[in-house]
Amino acid sequence: MLRRSPSSSSHAAASAAAVAAVASRRGRARARGLALPPLLTLAAVLALVALGDAGCDETPAVPDEPSIAAVVPNAAAPGAAVELRGAGFGTDAAVTRVLFGGVEAAIDASLYSDGYVTVAVPAVDPGTVALVIEVDGVVSNGVFFTVQP
Repeated sequence: MLRRSPSSSSHAAASAAAVAAVASRRGRARARGLALPPLLTLAAVLALVALGDAGCDETPAVPDEPSIAAVVPNAAAPGAAVELRGAGFGTDAAVTRVLFGGVEAAIDASLYSDGYVTVAVPAVDPGTVALVIEVDGVVSNGVFFTVQP
């Protein structure tokens, strides 16, 4: 996902107009009994979209919400270190909570980045629990984690 500068909205509108124009031409060609090959139409649309965004001031954006892609290991006993891997964790451990079945885990701030967080499994009853990360009030997707005895 990219965040666009305010001026890029005109580029996006121009791209959308170009796509509509190609679609309109294709419809008129069919009405005359001529059909544009689908690959040619697709290539034209992709080229117009790419050209419509050329020169726009775009910067990579941080995902709108945190997302957990993996937990390593995916099973451990209370007190063990676990690494959450994903995106959108930010860089400030002070605004982050990791919850195992609703119980907050201790975050190792020295092993924290936008893509990974290391925590100690909190004292939770053995079994499968939902694991989420909350960054500045925004909660991630949940993943299952097995708390071992």
